[in-house]
Amino acid sequence: AGRERAILGALAKATTTRIAISSAVERASGLRDPHPVVIPNTVAKPTVVAPPLCAEGRPGGLRYVVASRWTPRKGYGTLLDAWSLAGCPGHLTILGGAPPSGRAVDVPALVEQVARPETVTVIGEVADIAAYIAEADVVLLPSDEPEGFGLVPIEGFAQGRPAIASRAGGVVDVITHGIDGWLFTPKDAASLAAVFESLTPELVTAAGERARRSYNARHTPERFTTQIQALIAEALHLEAPVLVS
Repeated sequence: AGRERAILGALAKATTTRIAISSAVERASGLRDPHPVVIPNTVAKPTVVAPPLCAEGRPGGLRYVVASRWTPRKGYGTLLDAWSLAGCPGHLTILGGAPPSGRAVDVPALVEQVARPETVTVIGEVADIAAYIAEADVVLLPSDEPEGFGLVPIEGFAQGRPAIASRAGGVVDVITHGIDGWLFTPKDAASLAAVFESLTPELVTAAGERARRSYNARHTPERFTTQIQALIAEALHLEAPVLVS
């Protein structure tokens, strides 16, 4: 958006083949003749094999994990307000940290204002979030502003974990509401709280199975590489796909 779109759009005008990681990015780019080809983004196969979700649930309720920079656009205020509104429905783990520059949100201070702070654990920055996703039942992407794609949901999908995200940007291409995850109105804590209140271990387990299928069908590195190879081969008029490392 804004200045960033103007600069990137000007640079992209010299290109003949364009790739967008989501329909939202394709629309926002404003590029025409040719339109960008949408190839959904990917993440590497997880370094941890998650245990299957349990339809009987866990003691203490469902477990949620959120991972991102602690910036205003990432929706931590919305998330923690919704957590209190929903009665602190389980346990929430928060990963990430303040950005190296720019405005940051004091997440630990927000947690202190939660109705039951003991239901929230702030871990901070970690090298790999796979182990934390494996320990969770649901992953969260509560962004107040649209994401170009949103990688955390498919990191969850890769381990059979469904996702909750705000209904904006590229994540709408990833999550099918009520199937492999749930969407809520951006910046609307009550909308997110309603999602929390609607979930049961049985619903989450079934959605997790479908989330894994969604990852295998649309978001594996192999599928991503094959699509990129085919596009480049077509652009260069090659008979065989080029190799993309």
